Amino acid sequence: MTIITRIKSGVVGLLLVGSGAFAALNPTAKVLQIEKVDDALWQGQPTRFMVVALGDAPLDGRLALPATDDFIMTAGTPVKLTQGDQPGVGYPVQLTPLKSGDLTLPPFALQGHSDYQSEAWALSVLAPAFSDDIRINVKRSADDIYLGQSIRLKFEWVTRLHPRALKAVNILIPEMEQAAIRTLEPGVDESVLQNKPIGLPVGQRRVTGRWEKLENQEVRISFDYVLQPTQAGQFEFPQPVLLASVDTQSLSYRRGEFKGMRYPPHFDNNFFDEVRRTGKKENQHPVKRIMAVADAYQVNVRPLPAGAPKHFTGIVGRPEVKVQTEDKRVNQGDAVKVAFHVTHPDLEIFSLPNLKDNEAFSHGFDMPVAADPVRYQGEEKVIGQTIFPDRPDIHEIPPLIISYFDPESQEYRDYITPPVPLEVIPAKSFDFSNSELPGGVRLISQVIASDQGIWSHLWGRSLLIEHSMNHRWWPLALILFLLIPPLLVLVKLRPMLFNAWQRRGRRTPLGQFKYQLKAGAEPLTLLGLYFSRRVGLSPGQFNPTRIQSQLSHWQVLSETVQQLVDWLEQHQRQFTKEGAELSPDFRGELIEIVTRIDQQLPEQAEVETTGVLV
Repeated sequence: MTIITRIKSGVVGLLLVGSGAFAALNPTAKVLQIEKVDDALWQGQPTRFMVVALGDAPLDGRLALPATDDFIMTAGTPVKLTQGDQPGVGYPVQLTPLKSGDLTLPPFALQGHSDYQSEAWALSVLAPAFSDDIRINVKRSADDIYLGQSIRLKFEWVTRLHPRALKAVNILIPEMEQAAIRTLEPGVDESVLQNKPIGLPVGQRRVTGRWEKLENQEVRISFDYVLQPTQAGQFEFPQPVLLASVDTQSLSYRRGEFKGMRYPPHFDNNFFDEVRRTGKKENQHPVKRIMAVADAYQVNVRPLPAGAPKHFTGIVGRPEVKVQTEDKRVNQGDAVKVAFHVTHPDLEIFSLPNLKDNEAFSHGFDMPVAADPVRYQGEEKVIGQTIFPDRPDIHEIPPLIISYFDPESQEYRDYITPPVPLEVIPAKSFDFSNSELPGGVRLISQVIASDQGIWSHLWGRSLLIEHSMNHRWWPLALILFLLIPPLLVLVKLRPMLFNAWQRRGRRTPLGQFKYQLKAGAEPLTLLGLYFSRRVGLSPGQFNPTRIQSQLSHWQVLSETVQQLVDWLEQHQRQFTKEGAELSPDFRGELIEIVTRIDQQLPEQAEVETTGVLV
């Protein structure tokens, strides 16, 4: 069955075969039941449901996802629940059909608990209609690589549809959802992504793409990504799919010039979320489902040959590394900024050996646990590392040995970076015995050996012997000498302390939100960043539905949540044909609402969000 299968209209639904009836006849049976969510399944459209295990099901158990080429599945965090009078455990699952027609989903099971199983599903999946208004093209840099190399993927979407008509978009690229393939954002200068960015939903992630205008009122939206297989083998992937929901009424509007998105690249705003049903309005303005597909893809990942040395880094292909330092002459113990400028075909996956494990570095330098942030500069990857020379006899930054596999010669080789000259100025030691103290003051130190052979300093009572302080005015002079300098320092530091106090308040998510909003920043962007920092809600998932679910979990008052939702809807209506007039103090209203939400949230909400089902 190909990915494009026409089916008869009206064949819609999700059927559970056997498990429900079996559970009814035998309530104590250890079966997995399927809780249906959606009434209709669409090819390329994700749907969510719950797999329920009643009885004494283990909460720490993992749901074994069945192997199938017809669907992409991911499992969420298990949750406790009650069905009737029976306790149980629910296992969230997201299912994305790759094909249409009558499909069968194999049974689910719990890993390590073979007595918990479900029956097979019979599914009917609808296929959207093809449209000449959209087309996609997916290119890959290679189809035969070694394990350790990467594949550069380029996605291109050309459309004549006006953005006003798009109500939902889902982009599904099967190889990006494969568990055996690691996905990485391309390493480019930040200035490249700042040129006309647009946020795109691609599978389980949001990708920042770029858009540009073409002739004939067409728009091209594209993005690049890096794929790295983590295991060898022959992989076959179905066709990539772009599914779009289009408002047919908006298509009749005059097609204005595409001027880009009004939303930040990471902001969801329901623009690419699932279609919302609006009752009578939906019947008056029906939504049409359309799709476009690209070619299927095969890749052969060859294993590396045996005989790799112990210090092999996993790098395939010869690198070029230039080592640079900011200073050639430093004091002993001072920081030295070292930059490794790397040129390699797989820059995103390239990493240096751990310098702490290199004896040449660890013997003469102290190094922090974490390396400096990585940046990309043209065709180079710049890996920074701060080191601290702790010995005065260091004369260079030592060479670094990088073991790599050469595909042309089929051999493992070593690349050695050239040493970089470095002059270390020895630290001067201080000797109390050689110091000259004024006023006849001298230091007396007695060093006495203990019975255990441990030496210690015993300062005698004659540590300070005063010969010259016999005048009556010396107590007053001493008090003034001790008090005046701190008072002068406090007067000088008062503005700095006040600014530090203000900066401390801005470090909190609420403080940053208020400060940047009053400075004139875009409110929707700041809201997304605030909820990301405060409760762990990804900016890519920021929409009224997610907000209500997340804040309800943290027991924020429903009245407060509704005030925020009303504010968002009023703000967004200004971009629609109905329009909306915002109050002059709409920023102040938003600050009051967010302040109330922040007061009702627990102090460590952002830490405890791990595992919350939203």
